[in-house]
Amino acid sequence: MVKQDKNRVSVLLADLVAKKDIRVESVNNFATAAGLASSASGLACLARCLAAVYGLEESFEGEFSMYARLGSGSACRSLYGGVVEWKRGFANEAELQNRPEDVSQ
Repeated sequence: MVKQDKNRVSVLLADLVAKKDIRVESVNNFATAAGLASSASGLACLARCLAAVYGLEESFEGEFSMYARLGSGSACRSLYGGVVEWKRGFANEAELQNRPEDVSQ
């Protein structure tokens, strides 16, 4: 079980939704419906930007990926550089998926 604290992304997002303190407008120049993951890049960007604005750090490796995937499953591939493997998993192991791995050796 992941510890619950005020710096968790899920806590922040729930709070923002409840208070409606933010408005997000997004423009993306990726081709839509062309298989280029326009929604994935947008959700990955949103996850990173919210984390930066609110000074958040991941409680576990891959947490931002987990939340970005709530909006677009393939967003996990847009958060990390290099080759990213999107592993099939189950809902109860979501925090274990999509951890960045050094494959350069």
